[in-house]
Formats: sequence, C-alpha cells, structure tokens
Amino acid sequence: MKKFYLGEKYDKPIVVALGFFDCIHRGHLTLIREAKRLANELNAESSVTTFSNDPNYLLKKNPQIYSIDERLYVFEQEGVDNALVFEFNENFASCQPLDALNYLIEHFNLVGVVSGKDFTFGKGAKGDADMLENFMKEKNVTTIILPFETLSNEKISSSIIKNYVAEGNVRLVNELLSRPYFMLGEVVHAEQRGRTLGFPTANLKINENLTHLGTGIYATKIFVDDKAYFGVTNVGAKLTFGGDKYEVETYIYDFNADIYGKIVRLEFYKKIRDVQKFDSANTLASQIK
Repeated sequence: MKKFYLGEKYDKPIVVALGFFDCIHRGHLTLIREAKRLANELNAESSVTTFSNDPNYLLKKNPQIYSIDERLYVFEQEGVDNALVFEFNENFASCQPLDALNYLIEHFNLVGVVSGKDFTFGKGAKGDADMLENFMKEKNVTTIILPFETLSNEKISSSIIKNYVAEGNVRLVNELLSRPYFMLGEVVHAEQRGRTLGFPTANLKINENLTHLGTGIYATKIFVDDKAYFGVTNVGAKLTFGGDKYEVETYIYDFNADIYGKIVRLEFYKKIRDVQKFDSANTLASQIK
C-alpha cells in the first residue's frame, strides 16, 4: 500500500473513501469496500483518507481508538491501494470546505469519491455530503453517498465504541468493529515476575495517546511473526505486587521463545474478570493455572 502525505501529488486515477477512519468500524468498512468496488469499475486505485495524529486532541475530545500504524494495518489487510495521510493541525482545522475539496482535485487524479451521509469537513464542519456531491458533480467525479450503518437501530459511531473500550466491553466493541479489537506494539522488558511464577509473559509497549482499554483479565490471541497463539492478558496495574502503572501483559500458551523487541498484534475476545489483588504470589499462580 502506498502512502501520500500533505503536499504530495499522484497522477494515477483514484477513488477515495473520505473520513478519519479512527477505528475502522462496520460503517467505515462499508465505505472502504464500496470505494474498492467503484475503483475496480472505473479502472482506478482505491484510496482512503486518515490522519497521522489525533484530531481529538485539538478538538478536546476523547482520544482515538487506533494509532496511525493500526489503521494502516487494517487498510492494508482490506486491500486498499493508497492511504492519503494528513496532519490535523490549526491550518487544517481552519481550511474552508471548498478549499479542502479543491486540494484533492489539484493533487490527485480523482475519478470517484465515497462518503457517509453524515460526513462533514472543513472549518467548523461546514462542509457536508450535499456540498461534496454538488462539487464533485461539477468536476465530473463519480460520487456515492452511503447511509450510516446501524446496529439495533442505533448509529454505529466511534464515540460509542470508545465508551465500550474504556469499559472493557470487548464483546460489544467487536460487534461494532470490522475485525476484533487489537493492539500493535513492541514487546518490552518488565519486572519478569511472571517467569518466576512459571508463567513467562510478553509486555506490550503502551501507546499513551489512545483510549485505554478498561482494566481486567482478557481472553486474547497474540500474533508473533503472523502465527497465532492463545493467551490471557492482564490489562491494568499488577495489584498483587503493589503496582499502580497501567500495563498490558500477556501469558502465551505453549510458548517460550524470546520475542523482546518484536512487534506483535494482540487481539481481544472476552473479558474474563476484573483485576484483583491476591494475598500472595502463590495464590496468584494458582489463579493463573
């Protein structure tokens, strides 16, 4: 997948799905797949817009769910040809809607766009789907506006998913996302107490700029060099040892290789229980068993 950043141009014909795509939920996936379908019909390349940083910081909203690397991973898995990656800053936020659309026309060979009915853009979110459709019609760019996705008659939105993530309700999160909720991260050294208990664990480096998953013990899968292993993951502080630091630590079943420094993918499937403090390390070991 090719990546294009602010100021770069590309001459090949593209169809672009417009949005932030901060977590790639089921509604986002519908847009992406429609862009791929239209690109195939128009003999063009499929493209998706996103941000290298988190617009929520500037907008004073709750942090994003996925990092840029995690979003790009999903785009690539979906077979998207190009990612148009912008930085959300004061200049971007103050851009007038028509200026934003003209930027796309001037920098890319745009033959098609796909957006949701609720898509907004430009300063003060004054641009909407109607403005987009009228503008693109004048430029002879095929435009498809899709209705937003719902579940149980409720619109699927990133804000709802953030709440479920913070609560640790991965069952509902996974119902709304395009694939199981996951983290990409480097395996880093920690206190290695799990090894002394007979349960060596992998500690992920935490991205502090994301919405944190609620604390708890989770049933997980961890992917090391694209091979999947079952795991059980502690999210939060290690209370038995007096810890108060938010950590993500996974015991991997039937696995004892050295993976320090590797980038792994950790998928979450079910919350087993809340974190709790045990009266001794031996009691904790028995609970893990």
